[in-house]
Amino acid sequence: MKYSGKALLVVAIASLLVAPTRAQTPSNQPTSGGVAQQFKSGADRVGEGAAQIGEGIKEGAIVTWEAIKAGAVAVAAKFNGNQSSSAESKGSGRPSQQSH
Repeated sequence: MKYSGKALLVVAIASLLVAPTRAQTPSNQPTSGGVAQQFKSGADRVGEGAAQIGEGIKEGAIVTWEAIKAGAVAVAAKFNGNQSSSAESKGSGRPSQQSH
């Protein structure tokens, strides 16, 4: 009898917990229009995110291109500067040492 009383108590408590959930379930179910609106909203957010990613890629490409151009100019200036400065330093370095 002890076990059947405890079992009955557990079943009663469980049914009280489940009963309000069952009563609320049909009214809480979203309508097809609500689900469609959620999908549309999600798709809009994904589209906005994709546009932001595209802008980031575009800006990154522009910055990279500018860095490549600046690097090419710097390398060209270094090579042009080294050829003229190395010739000058060889020519000007020796006479200054000889004059002393």
